[in-house]
Amino acid sequence: MSFFNIPPDDFAIIAAILGVGIANKLDVNEQNSLGNFLQLVGQTIEAVSAQEQLQQALIQKEKQNEQLQMQLEILQKQTELLKKQIEDNC
Repeated sequence: MSFFNIPPDDFAIIAAILGVGIANKLDVNEQNSLGNFLQLVGQTIEAVSAQEQLQQALIQKEKQNEQLQMQLEILQKQTELLKKQIEDNC
């Protein structure tokens, strides 16, 4: 089982056990320092992830816009052909 496949409840229990186990071996200042460091690591990971998600969303939006533009061009060509057919029949 990989780290990322651990069920949510087990994940939280493991984190709590590790946190208490590590804290018991450190003095208050060390606990504070390590806790702040680990929070900073987590925040950095989340910031990187958020930026990656944003970039992926922008790429997806750009692809959708390109598809819509192509569909619009096809419709415009079809409209022109229909107009020409109508003019030819009149």
